Amino acid sequence: MSNYSSFVKSETEFEYTNNELTYESISSINTNIENDEEQLKKKIQFVRIKIYLIQQTSECNKQICVRYVSFDPSLTKVVRRRRVIESIYLHVQQKKNIFEKLIQLFNGTKSSTIYELGLQFLYVYNGLFNYREGHTYLTIDKIKSNNYILLMDPRFNNETLALLQFLAQNPLPQDIEVETLRLYAEDIHQKINKKLHETFKGTIEEKTVKTNSTEIPITIYTPLNVNKDKLVIYFHGGGWVVCSPKTTQTIVNYTADVTKTIWISVEYRLGPEYKYPIWLDDALDVTQHIIQNRTAYGVNETAKIGVAGDSAGGMISASLSHLLKGIDFQILIYAALDILGETPSYKEFANPMYFLTPELMKWYSTHAFHNLDDVKDPRASVLLNRTFEGLPPCLFIVADLDILRDGNLEYQKLLEKAGVQTKLVLMKNVIHLFFTLPGIFPQTCAEATDAIRDFVASI
Repeated sequence: MSNYSSFVKSETEFEYTNNELTYESISSINTNIENDEEQLKKKIQFVRIKIYLIQQTSECNKQICVRYVSFDPSLTKVVRRRRVIESIYLHVQQKKNIFEKLIQLFNGTKSSTIYELGLQFLYVYNGLFNYREGHTYLTIDKIKSNNYILLMDPRFNNETLALLQFLAQNPLPQDIEVETLRLYAEDIHQKINKKLHETFKGTIEEKTVKTNSTEIPITIYTPLNVNKDKLVIYFHGGGWVVCSPKTTQTIVNYTADVTKTIWISVEYRLGPEYKYPIWLDDALDVTQHIIQNRTAYGVNETAKIGVAGDSAGGMISASLSHLLKGIDFQILIYAALDILGETPSYKEFANPMYFLTPELMKWYSTHAFHNLDDVKDPRASVLLNRTFEGLPPCLFIVADLDILRDGNLEYQKLLEKAGVQTKLVLMKNVIHLFFTLPGIFPQTCAEATDAIRDFVASI
């Protein structure tokens, strides 16, 4: 299929003719579409959409030369929308399976009209389709809705599809600013996990750990019937820029329950206000303090101390395992180990439907690090370390459809080659972010926490 960008040039390159088509001049196509008038009148939820009807002519030598029609999402004329629906319907019939998935995904939402499903479909396939009659094309340009459902990967499980549906209804703000993204991250975690907040039966205690430069807040989760021989220090994800112990509270207290161990969540400082290595030093200081004062946190003098974290927090945990003595085990959950983006999965899962994109990782890195030298520091990019011998046993929980996948697989091989005890759990058919959203990934999170329970018990 031709690439969209090779057909649509800048607006000034179009040559206009005197015989421009209009929607009214397009003959109605007789199709069996069951859409009542109320559906047809619904306001489209997308923003900044332009639809062009363009024509190829022999004079243009297969170059687009006429921009016929453009309109915004308000679509006040029902007849225009009906004819667009009819045109789209002809094309989506050819991809029936994808179309049915889209219908099923959006069922019962404001985005459930065939028109909107067709827009998604056409965008995926570069918006370039022959009408079957003549050489007219329907093209969609610059969809700015930040709707992550651009293509249905057939590997997605139902939980992943449910997340994408939620994100379609709660899109990421178009202009990404730090504070806006922080509020967005807290909001989606609250909305998805709110029904699970009260399930923890143990105690939750807030404290601070004094360091040379500041006081770091920590949250201590102590389950009922606690095993005082183990303790886990947890570092949340969020690209070292967003999220907090509040965003991970639900999964951390659930994992504390499942493992019957104390989990301590650390609120390390974030970039861009506190760039690398400040947030790593915060994590190091808190971990060292807890190791040296473990009995003050409810465990035995001989209790084993582990570190754990998701995404950016997984990277912190991996780094601490190199930097500190006294860490007995590590749990890395789709850890951000390849910050440089050099592994194949960065290209394989670059599409926004996988949520975490190379562009978003670059945005995080820009706000969390001063420069490329910071990123290449082996303390930040543990794959660049020269030795891996003597590291504590490591559990890897990896999302199968994630740009960070291959960095974890590579690191697991390096540890294994160095004689480090490792266990790899590859979670199939899910994307980045699943672990902190048990409200929408109940089965996947249960499998992950069961693996954590078994691993902690084996230490």
